[in-house]
Amino acid sequence: MTEEFTELHVLKPTRKNPKIGDIFVMGPKEDLFYFGKVIDANVVSKNPLFNGGYLIYLYNCPAKTKEIPNQFDPNKLLIPPLVTNKQGWLKGYFETVGSSEVTSEEKNLDYGFWHSTSEKFYSLSWDVLTEKPSQFIRNGLISYGGIGRGIHRLLSGQPHNL
Repeated sequence: MTEEFTELHVLKPTRKNPKIGDIFVMGPKEDLFYFGKVIDANVVSKNPLFNGGYLIYLYNCPAKTKEIPNQFDPNKLLIPPLVTNKQGWLKGYFETVGSSEVTSEEKNLDYGFWHSTSEKFYSLSWDVLTEKPSQFIRNGLISYGGIGRGIHRLLSGQPHNL
């Protein structure tokens, strides 16, 4: 028997495919929301696990309502950029609440993915990076469950460990 997932509240399930620029919310606790944005809605990569996924930014912008803040700062992310699948939206853990253009600052963010086996940093397209990016995460493919657990670790003062 599997444990019930409680790290994120179910908000509003949808079958619609997320699109570039979609802004969504997640609810890790009652009356606490964090915002995310879809930066790429159909990732193309040499890493087959990334292909067709969604590159998302999760902003460190807690709110008591689902009202979209006036501005997001890609230099103040809750968790470094990551790739996820559609399950967060299908199961209602991510609720799309609006859309805005992906800014040049968001497009040009210095991020990457750490691969512990090769001990190298990779880009989204899975090219080796010659320098350590300013923001990175291990492997980079994270489910809604991993995201929820990471947020709960951060809320309790621990590292996200993603």
